[in-house]
Amino acid sequence: VNQIKLETSVVSMQPFSGFLTIPAEVITNQDNEAQIGSLVQGRVHKVFVKVGNYVKAGQLLMTVEGLDVGEIKADYLKAKANYEYTKSNYERQKKLYDEKIGSQKSLMESHSEFDKATAEFKAEDKKIHSVGLTDEDVASGLDEDEHISGTLPIKSMITGVVVERNVVIGQLVDATTNAFKIINTNTLWVDGQIYEKDIDRISQNSKAIFIPGSNLQNKFEGRIIYVGQTVDDK
Repeated sequence: VNQIKLETSVVSMQPFSGFLTIPAEVITNQDNEAQIGSLVQGRVHKVFVKVGNYVKAGQLLMTVEGLDVGEIKADYLKAKANYEYTKSNYERQKKLYDEKIGSQKSLMESHSEFDKATAEFKAEDKKIHSVGLTDEDVASGLDEDEHISGTLPIKSMITGVVVERNVVIGQLVDATTNAFKIINTNTLWVDGQIYEKDIDRISQNSKAIFIPGSNLQNKFEGRIIYVGQTVDDK
């Protein structure tokens, strides 16, 4: 036994398994992908990034100039000023009423004006945030001579790499323009194709090993997270 190096082992019950080799490709995780553009019509004023640049969430990508931008900012500032004025007036009337100096009619009128101004301010506040502006952007948009800037900053919504840039300075853009495409490659998906006859051989608990064609020595282990529900006729 020692001379022929005979090895023995005890027979035991084990799962009978095999491998299914299929073609696959690496694709982006759609949760980490973003198409970014301007929701307001205008012309591109400046572009601060190019393809291949790494950007962080909230980083400035470009600025857009347009009349609509100035109007949105002006309406917001007007609504904010009216809100603050009616709030101050309501608080003053309430104090006078509590001190038995003011009338109930004046208090109710000031309260009604304050409620109206609050609703208008909230509507304008939502509008500036919906187009990508912040309160700080509006405040910093006032020039030294108190003219309202018609510039809209376009910022990145995610952290990642710029893989597409579809705008140049002076280009007219609107809500249909996809100015940038940004991808975060911290997590990726591997999408494989199997024959219909093999569908019963896999499940969402199946172990998977991905071997890239560029380096057959690298192996990435994981598990199947999704099995498609349709058959490709090709």
